[in-house]
Amino acid sequence: TIKEEYPIDADPALKISYLTYSYLKEKKFDYIHFQEWLGNGFCTIQSKKTTDNLKNTLITVTMHSPSDWAREGMGEWSNNYLVDLKTSYYEKNCVKNCDLLLAPSKYMFDWAINNKWDLNENRRVVPNCYKSVKKYNFEEPDISKLIFFGRLEKRKGLDIFCKAVKNIVKTKKIDKIIFLGKIGYVDGLRADKYIKQDFKENDSDFKYEILDNLDSFEAMNYIKKENGVVIIASSMDNYPYTVVECIENNVNFIASNVGGIPEMVDEAVLFDYSISSLTNAILDLDKIKFKKLKHKYSNQISESKWLEINNISSLHDDKIKDKILEEKPLVSLCVTYYNYGKYLPYTLDSISKSKYSNYEVIIVDDSSNDEYSIKVLEKMKEKYNLPNWHFYKKTNGGCADTKNYAASMANGEYLIFVDSDNIEMDCTIDKFLYGMFSSNCDCLSSYFYTFISDEEANRNNIIKISTFPGDMKEICMLQNVFGDSNLIIKKKVFDEIGGFPSERKIYDDWVLQMRLSLSGYKVDVIPEKLFYYRESKEGLSRNINKTISHKNVLKYYYEFIPDYQRQLFETLVVPMTNNSIPGYAPLLIKIINIIEKVCPKGSKRYNLLKRFRNIF
Repeated sequence: TIKEEYPIDADPALKISYLTYSYLKEKKFDYIHFQEWLGNGFCTIQSKKTTDNLKNTLITVTMHSPSDWAREGMGEWSNNYLVDLKTSYYEKNCVKNCDLLLAPSKYMFDWAINNKWDLNENRRVVPNCYKSVKKYNFEEPDISKLIFFGRLEKRKGLDIFCKAVKNIVKTKKIDKIIFLGKIGYVDGLRADKYIKQDFKENDSDFKYEILDNLDSFEAMNYIKKENGVVIIASSMDNYPYTVVECIENNVNFIASNVGGIPEMVDEAVLFDYSISSLTNAILDLDKIKFKKLKHKYSNQISESKWLEINNISSLHDDKIKDKILEEKPLVSLCVTYYNYGKYLPYTLDSISKSKYSNYEVIIVDDSSNDEYSIKVLEKMKEKYNLPNWHFYKKTNGGCADTKNYAASMANGEYLIFVDSDNIEMDCTIDKFLYGMFSSNCDCLSSYFYTFISDEEANRNNIIKISTFPGDMKEICMLQNVFGDSNLIIKKKVFDEIGGFPSERKIYDDWVLQMRLSLSGYKVDVIPEKLFYYRESKEGLSRNINKTISHKNVLKYYYEFIPDYQRQLFETLVVPMTNNSIPGYAPLLIKIINIIEKVCPKGSKRYNLLKRFRNIF
């Protein structure tokens, strides 16, 4: 229900995570418990690492059903590759950087480690809690009734169950088959259609029914009323509640020997995941002494472990601000300038209002040739004729070359790069410095407000909140996942990496952070808006060929991969992802641009169209 005042430029998972964080940071929770699925805790955990928010909150993440794991269980490839790659990154980041990592089964930790996930060292197995509302008595089961219990999908073993039943009815009388669970899919086919297709009327004389609308309590009442044998035939499972519910409610069941299930049950009810094994298990149901089973799961033990977690002290003595005040490192703000006379005064004025005092400003003119811009620069020299403000002029070499020159003139331990049309906040330096001290990163970028105006940013000209995931090596060659050049970096690290790429027609901020990431330096993003980014017609992103610029980015990426992979990226991966936008989007943008020309600038209709265009 949380809504931002402005559109959020983010993929669905990051947007939800950011809105979740926006809510949580205003509260004073002692404990926040996330699941890893979809990475809902990503921004909250990222913020605890890079800001002073949530320092006294213990953040746990429970490994329940990672997206990669679920696709593996369904035997499916991703069909939304960029979104799924990002989602997987958010989930992996959560389980690595939370305060405490949990899983209901040891199996889930083992799966993650085998799949090369980097897990938090502070982790423990804590089984799921479940307390029965109604205590059911034990009854001997009617083994002529079989109840498939769980989501009706391939990962839950619906396919092998149907095939096993078809084998059984040839030798054993089955009165009734019940499918109890939400409708899923088997090999792309809806479960109800799959069942109907498998159980044609002439195949057998048993009855079957599908119940997909019962909640857990209604389902348990129904199971006890029918008093059949529950079949849990999962091909892959973590610590299924279906098993927990059966144990706690004295329900008779058998289950496949997969995932975390062996950690929960008496081995007498287990069968190997295969059609033949399940067939034999059902045929031998009369041999199981259900009343004498000793299952391993105990809700009492689970509750005690959860209560133990929520007694862990989350109090944190945050001495970072004291350390910054004590060291008070010099920060150099590097401002690049070229023919931006109408914007520069606003930029420098915003810098001058900084709350942090130990900074210097390096303004470098890349040989401006616009008479008005030259005059404005001279006025700024007079206005900011201060010991910590330095003005330089160099031969024209382009944006990146000018940033590198400014850095070479800087004396600070930290560098912050500022485009001469952006607007800094009075807290920008403070929050960037805090992030560096708190995270021990080498470079940090941030979210920002994007606005359209020839003047200062205000609530009426902001068009969106721009966000970035951070150190996402998986797709860093396809998109700028790192952030804008208005970032903070250790000067020592900037010099070691060789600064920005000096050629023109390249996304220099993207390349710098990508090379840092792939070279082993620590980079991240502060999930807070720390400056205002002016979107103007003169901006670099609007005046360079995107294909050529991306090819120039790839040249630097190729330094880190084998030569034989270059052609793969050049001819398949990059073109495929760049062309993944629906075909109607470019046409809509053209139509909107035409309509904008006839709408009065600043009108409600004009602003609405601007925001609508941003979506695409």
